[in-house]
Formats: sequence, C-alpha cells, structure tokens
Amino acid sequence: MKRVHITTPIFYPNAKPHLGHFYTSILCDVQNRYYKLNKFNSVKNITKFTTGTDEHGMKIQNAALKANLDTQKFVDNLSLTFKELCSKSNIKYDRFIRTTDSDHVKEVQNLWNMCKDDIFMGDHAGWYSVSDETFYPAIHVRELINGNMVSLDSNVDYSNVDKSRTFINTETNNNVIFFQEKNYFFDLNKYKDRLIDYIIKNPDFVQPSNYKNTLLNTLKTEQLTSLSVSRPTKRLEWAIKVPNDSSQSVYVWFDALCNYLTSIGSLNKIKDPSSTESEFMRNTTHVIGKDIIKFHCIYWPMFLMSAGLPLPKCIVVHGHWVNDGVKMSKSLGNVVDPLEYIEKYGSDSLRLAVLSHSNLIEDNNFSATYVSESRNIVLVNKLCNLVSRTSKKFNPRPAVEFWQPIFKQNQGRITPELYESFDEHFKESKIIKTALKEIEYNTDWLINNYETSMEKFEYQKVLGCLMNLLNSGNSLFQNAEPWAIKDKDLFKHRDLVLFLSLEVVRIFCIYASPIVPEIASNVLKTLEVPESETLDLSFAKLGAGSAYSKQSKKGISILTRVNDED
Repeated sequence: MKRVHITTPIFYPNAKPHLGHFYTSILCDVQNRYYKLNKFNSVKNITKFTTGTDEHGMKIQNAALKANLDTQKFVDNLSLTFKELCSKSNIKYDRFIRTTDSDHVKEVQNLWNMCKDDIFMGDHAGWYSVSDETFYPAIHVRELINGNMVSLDSNVDYSNVDKSRTFINTETNNNVIFFQEKNYFFDLNKYKDRLIDYIIKNPDFVQPSNYKNTLLNTLKTEQLTSLSVSRPTKRLEWAIKVPNDSSQSVYVWFDALCNYLTSIGSLNKIKDPSSTESEFMRNTTHVIGKDIIKFHCIYWPMFLMSAGLPLPKCIVVHGHWVNDGVKMSKSLGNVVDPLEYIEKYGSDSLRLAVLSHSNLIEDNNFSATYVSESRNIVLVNKLCNLVSRTSKKFNPRPAVEFWQPIFKQNQGRITPELYESFDEHFKESKIIKTALKEIEYNTDWLINNYETSMEKFEYQKVLGCLMNLLNSGNSLFQNAEPWAIKDKDLFKHRDLVLFLSLEVVRIFCIYASPIVPEIASNVLKTLEVPESETLDLSFAKLGAGSAYSKQSKKGISILTRVNDED
C-alpha cells in the first residue's frame, strides 16, 4: 500500500471545456481508478486525484471586464462548466481546487516566503503575451506586416510602439505587447545545473523520454534568464498580492503551480519528510499537455528546490488533438465539445474512443466515427451482446459451476486435451482452437503486463489486448455454435464455450473498469459477479472467483445502439 497523488493541470476557465481538457482529465481518472483496484488480498492504495481551475490573471481580468461582470462572479460561473465536464465524464476527483480558495491564497504566500531568498526586485522590459500569461524574449517575437512575419530590429526602441501594430511570439503565435516595469524576479540559473543533474539521475521524472530528451537539450544549450514572478498591481489587480508588498501581484504561474501543494495540505506539513503530506508529494504524478512543459518541468521543480520541498515523482506529458486531420480552432468551428458526444453516446463511449486512438508521444487524431464504433460495435455488439447470447437460449450457471473449479485446479490453463477434444465434432475446430489460444494468450498478457502498462499510461496497449480478448470470445462463441449442439455427449463442450465466453466478458470488465467504469460495473452486476470480486485483479484470470451468471430467456439489454443519424 502506498499513497498516490495524481493531478491534471488546473484549467483556465476563460472558455468552455474542450477535448483537450477531457483527455487530460481522463488520463488522470483512469490512473486514479487503476490505483484503487485491489491487487491481492484486498490491498488498496490511498489515492488523491485533484483537478480544478486557474482563476487569476490578466486574461480573466479582461474577460470579466468585457462581459461587464464582477470578476469573482465571472470565475464562479465558469468553474462550474469544468465541474460539469467531470460529472458527466464520470471523472471522480478528490478535490476540485480553485486558485481563489482561501487556503490556496494562504499557501501561495507561504511558498513565496519559502522562496524569498531567491527572489529580488528588478527592472523588467519585455514582450508579454496576455493569452499565455508569460514573457517571451525578443528572438521569439515577430511583427506581423501585411501578413508576413518580420524579425525585430535591434536598433529600434519598442517601448513606445504604436498600439495599432501587431506583434506575435513564434512559440504559440499569440499576440504580445511590450511592457516596461518593475517586477520581482526568481533566479532560475541558480538551479539550472541541479535540475539537469536531477533529471539525469531520475530518468522517469519526465515521461515519455522524447519530451525528457528535448527538455535536457533545452536546459543544456539555452541561457535561462531570471523569471519575472510578479506584476504591478495597477496592471494586474485580479491576483494574489505579494506578501508585504501589495503594489505587486503574484505571477499567475507561480500561483497556479502551487495548487498541487495546497491540494495535499499545508506547505509546512509537506516539508516534514515524516508526514503523510510529504509522502503524497513524493508520489505525485502531474499529467500535462506538451505546451506547458516549461512551466512544469523547469519553473516548478526550481520553485520546489528553492522552497526546500520534495519534488513530484514524475511529470507525464501528452500531445494535442486534431479533428479529422485538421488542427482545431474556433475560427474553423471544428473544436470538439466532449459534452455533445457524451450526451449522445455516453461517457464510456467517448472515454474508450479517445484512449483507444491516442498515445502520449504524438498528436492524436479525433474522429466522430471512433465514438460511434466504440458504442455500437465494441460495447454493444461485442461486449453486451456476448452476455445476452450466452444467457438467452441457455442457463449458463451450471456451465460456470462445472468448469470453474476445473480451471482453478489447472491455474487457469486450457489443457491440451481440451484443445484436441474439439477436433472430431466441430467443423470449425481450427478457428475454435485459435480462439482458445488467443483467450489464453491475452489473459496471460494482462496478468503479466497490465500493471506496468497502466502505470506507464500505455492505455492504448492495454486496450489493444482487451479488444483482442473480446474478439476471441466472440469468435469462440460464433464458430463453436453452442445453440446448434443437440448431442448430449457434447454438452460439456457447449458448457465450456459458454463458460469461456462469460469469462472473457468478466475478465474484460475487471481490467477495463478504470477505462469504462459504468458499463463494466453494469455488466458485472448483470452477471451477478460478487461485488467484492469486481475490482480485484486477483480474480482477473480464468476460473477465478465465485460462481456467477443466470439465464434470461427474454435476452439482456444492458446497452443499446445509437443511431448515428440522430
């Protein structure tokens, strides 16, 4: 048993949630549910899963002003849309943190004081992006002239530039404005070599490795300038004030990153290595999009080093999404609203579709077809229909009661004699034996690889095996044709097919429960699998557990197809 803390970044509530928010949240929710599975002897981990909204900063301040709303009321309304996403996506967090929460405000100021030896006041002139809430060096800024991006002239003073001129940064292509002001700064260079050394000695700190390698190359080759960690309050009023200096507001990223600490408890407790709060922090996994690597993989560990606080266990980075091969944008009108798909197909269908067609390393392509197929083909036709087919014309309970103890005695193995027994009486014996081998192979793979793959966020790999297992169960049932068996001497074969078909469903649902929790739970309840055996990996093998299932002559309708034309 160990303590595990899993986090999404806190989301900026300046617009309604999109597919990217859903994806990050689902990655975390699946991981959290996985850690809650009983592994052996009913041993569970103690987990915290936190998400929330980042509610300070100039973007929020300007958006509220534009909407003619009180800023607090503005963020109150928008944070509800992210809670709604979690609710309708079946995302079970332990805390939804908001940076306007009173305990968070206190801990941000506490973190500032812990880092104050590395913070100093200085003059700051630079190009600031309101959208990104960060400054960009001049080498990453271009002026947009007649549709062309033109490099800045080092001989020109841009401090009093005409407001009608447009400048963008080359990293995100968002607009930047030149600011000249006094700010507090954090000395990044002081921790540069220490961070490089830490990443090298802890190769799993940033995952996957392609992002880690890019990060190390950046740290080794690029000069780090001191980071501005405050803004003048006269320019940024909607923010936490710097301790003992109300003329300055805390930089929104310094504020936002601290949410991971506040979600665990007080910083003073986290700093105590013997505390449970410290254990949670040391076992924290941050899941982030690749666009915010700099903030989480450079700034954040440096702030923690400065404060004398433990670093998280790892930072897992994922790519972005495109829609049918086209980058999503509001102007194109192709931004995917996850709630629309959930309303039509259900949360499990969207969860399954997204995780089946994504991996961390690459940008991923979304298609509405994926969601439809997940619902209609996988969950309805292959999973629920297999349950119905095994119980409509048969009473599968005697089959389970007969074969289950035999498989327990054989440690879940299909004996050579059982393979050979299909040769004489079944016309599709070759296909049947292939299906039997695939059932064995895929259950073995899951027993040996499921935990490692899940902890590496390799959900696509796990789902690939689960789909193969489900396909094998359907192939066995279809080709053995148990409904056509009339010879009493073959009833044991018929019962074996019924039993293994149900075992495929049962085992699939236990392993898939973190990914499609609603349908997995409903199927296992329908099969009358004891609740104590539904979320326990020790029962996820052939023949394990108690007797289950019953006949339903009217058929079982657990989930119905959705007409794509509706």
